[in-house]
Amino acid sequence: MTDLASCLEEYLQLRRGLGHQMGHAERPLRQFVAHLSERGLDTVTVVDAIEWAGEETLSHPRPPTRATLRLSVVRGFAGWLHALDPRHEIPPTKVFPGLPGRRAPHIYTAEQVSNLLDAASKLSRREGRNCYRVFFGLLTVTGMRVSEAIALSRPDVDFQADVVTVVDSKSRTPRLIPLHPTTAAVLSDFAAGSPIGPLFANPAGGRLAYSSVRYAFNQMRSAAGLSDLEPLPRIHDLRHTFAVNTLLDWSRDGDDIRTRLPLLSTYLGHSNPAHTYWYLTSVPALMSDAAQLLTVNGSPLP
Repeated sequence: MTDLASCLEEYLQLRRGLGHQMGHAERPLRQFVAHLSERGLDTVTVVDAIEWAGEETLSHPRPPTRATLRLSVVRGFAGWLHALDPRHEIPPTKVFPGLPGRRAPHIYTAEQVSNLLDAASKLSRREGRNCYRVFFGLLTVTGMRVSEAIALSRPDVDFQADVVTVVDSKSRTPRLIPLHPTTAAVLSDFAAGSPIGPLFANPAGGRLAYSSVRYAFNQMRSAAGLSDLEPLPRIHDLRHTFAVNTLLDWSRDGDDIRTRLPLLSTYLGHSNPAHTYWYLTSVPALMSDAAQLLTVNGSPLP
């Protein structure tokens, strides 16, 4: 039998250790756990979570957004519990009228990425098929932003050192991204014969427009059978997937993520490390791994 009260204490300690205040979430979560305990329940179900979140809205003239907030904090707790024990259910989104917030990313599976890149062969413009396959492949294996890839020029890729110089699209600060030899080989073949100009060019020789990239991606996503997923996969989710998979690999290898996170933050071009810490709490699998990062005395991550 799951001791939800003890699990809640561990969850709150974990979130605080990751730098979250949890002041807005602690009280409703304790109320929710007490609600389940009074009914002799030891697992979170979708039905129980929705009924609890909406009970005040139904019995009192409360704004619907209150129920949204209550269900949102339960969803985070339930996601962490589900990663530890699949019996716990994660409440869906959009049950009640919502508040704007940061959308959970779609984390692509290896098969989905493969299908997406293969779908480049089905693009309506023949001349763009290889270009977009390499373009989205580069985003997948480096985690760079779309705008950064569009801005790349051929001299930015050093095929001797297998690195690419990226000018951060937000801070305008250049950074070096190492390339795996196989990635460097693909780029070398792709760029052969043209030492200058945009790395990814349109048929006229100019840089790709973001609207063209988005249009090609939408075609590829549909051809890959990914258009019916919820949340709908986006281009930027390739970057999220890279970050999450990097953290998961480090965790599985037993690496100290506390010392590695700043490296990933620099690699991704994050000006604020908190933007990188977000990945630890955005995916339930990482939440359970992140619990191991807390020190014995519960001190927060740097």
